Amino acid sequence: MKKHTKYPLGKKRIYSPHFENRQDVVLWDVINIKNEQILTVKFISTDSENIQGVRLAVDYGNGEIEINGIKSPGFELWEDTVPCDEYIRAVVNSEFGRVSVYNIWRNNALNNGFSQSQKYCSGMVIERISENKFLYHCNDVGIETNFNELVFEITLS
Repeated sequence: MKKHTKYPLGKKRIYSPHFENRQDVVLWDVINIKNEQILTVKFISTDSENIQGVRLAVDYGNGEIEINGIKSPGFELWEDTVPCDEYIRAVVNSEFGRVSVYNIWRNNALNNGFSQSQKYCSGMVIERISENKFLYHCNDVGIETNFNELVFEITLS
């Protein structure tokens, strides 16, 4: 049975159509990588009642990510378990050289600790710092935002 999807998940960046007068809000980012590329994630700041996080995954083709000796096709990294200014080092193997990145959040009181993402009003504004460093400014919920609910950095080396 062929899987149908509106978007090519994990193949290319998907922009959010829900922010009026903004074409720079990314719902789902896809980074091109080399096989066994090292990717580091660093949480910079949070400003939300929700617990903030980042999902990294190989969603297109075969592959895996290794963090602290654990291998999986995808990981959820949370700001309440990784302090700001500490780096998370991930080694990415991807058949087609792509890794998906998007913001996630949870509110333990409202949704039993399950992660949320890809909502109507979620998204990221991505700032390219250098050829291999990106700064993500994220919104979890609410259209009226300044994209500061989570700020994190990804560096490729």
